[in-house]
Amino acid sequence: MSISSVVRRASRFQDLLAIPGGDGPYVFTRMFREGNGRERRRSRRHFKLLKRVDGTLRELVQPNEKVVFLTRAWGLSFWEQWVLGWRRAVVLTDCRAIFLQLDAGRRPAFLHRQVAYGAIATASGGRRGEVQVGTRGGDKLKLRGIRRVDRVAVVERLRNAAKANRGAQAALETETLCPYCHKGLSGRPRSCPSCLKDFRKGWLSALSSLLIPGLGDYRVGYRAFAVLELLTAVAIWAAYLVGPGVWGMPGLHVLGPEWVFTAVHGGDAVLTWRVVRSGIFLSGMA
Repeated sequence: MSISSVVRRASRFQDLLAIPGGDGPYVFTRMFREGNGRERRRSRRHFKLLKRVDGTLRELVQPNEKVVFLTRAWGLSFWEQWVLGWRRAVVLTDCRAIFLQLDAGRRPAFLHRQVAYGAIATASGGRRGEVQVGTRGGDKLKLRGIRRVDRVAVVERLRNAAKANRGAQAALETETLCPYCHKGLSGRPRSCPSCLKDFRKGWLSALSSLLIPGLGDYRVGYRAFAVLELLTAVAIWAAYLVGPGVWGMPGLHVLGPEWVFTAVHGGDAVLTWRVVRSGIFLSGMA
C-alpha cells in the first residue's frame, strides 16, 4: 500500500488545494472547495476520508485515471449495513465509480466493486434518502446513508457521466475487483483470469462454520465477527447443557441436541455462506 507523502503531510484540505495540478490521481480542485461554511465542512469530511483510503485508492486507479469526488455511504445493501457493519467509500473518477469496502473500524478492507459509467442506465435519489443506480445489465445498487448534499452531487455526476459515456464499450453490470490484482471480475469465477489466483469456495467456509461456529468467517479475515459467533454458540450450548441443573431452566431441554446443533451451527453456516457470497475472497486468506 503506497500512501502519498503529500496527503499524509497535509493537516487540512486547504494544504492540498495549494498544490497546483493535484497529486498523482487526485484533482484536488474538483475534490475540495474553499467556499462558504457548509462547503468547508463538507470538504473537511472528504479530506478525512481521503486520508484513510489514500493508499488503497492509489493501488486501484489505472494510469492516467483521475479521482474527482469521494464520499462515504453506509453500504450497498441491508446485509452490508446492519449485519456485517460495513461502510463504503464512494469514489468517482473520470471513467468509473468505485465502491471501497470499509470495515467496522472505517479502515479500507478488500471487497471493492466498480461500475463503468458506460454501464449505467439510471441514477436517481430514492424516497428513503438512498442513491439508486441501475445498470444496462440489470444490476441495481442502493447507496444508503450519504449526506443529502453529497447525495445530490453523486446523482448529478453519475447522470452526466453516464450520458457522456453512452455507447462506450464497457461491462454491462457492476464488477467485483480482484482482491489481489484489482482487475474487474464479472460474476463469480473460480479464479482471477488476470493473476490466476484461486478464490475461496463459499460452501467450504460454510462447512467450517458448521463444524465450529465462526471458523469460516475467521478464515476469510472477519476475526472479531468470528469470535462473537463462537462466544454466542458456546453460551447457548452452556445454557442448554448445564442450565437446567444450575439455573433451574427445564425448558431448555424441550428440544433435543440435534435441534440445537441445527439452529446454532446450521444458522452460523448459512451466515458464513452469505458473508463469503458477498464478495470474492482469495483462497489463501486464512
